[in-house]
Amino acid sequence: MRSTGFGHAGVATGLAFGTFDGCPGSHERTCHFVGIPITAEAALTGRVIGIGIQGFVNLNTKSIFGGGLFFIPIGWMP
Repeated sequence: MRSTGFGHAGVATGLAFGTFDGCPGSHERTCHFVGIPITAEAALTGRVIGIGIQGFVNLNTKSIFGGGLFFIPIGWMP
């Protein structure tokens, strides 16, 4: 993560194990998968409030999924 006096930006990844109901392309009721989650975030912050954006995706062989959001961090920022 990279941080400055007015905000931060970061990218993170790892290894995930998950399950979900209704396996796509199969007659199984429950799917198990190993995936690679990736997230990226950037924010501009003042002393007490800021604004940011975050995106995420999980790359796996069963069902790739992802999303994004805008957020407002509130509190005393270091």
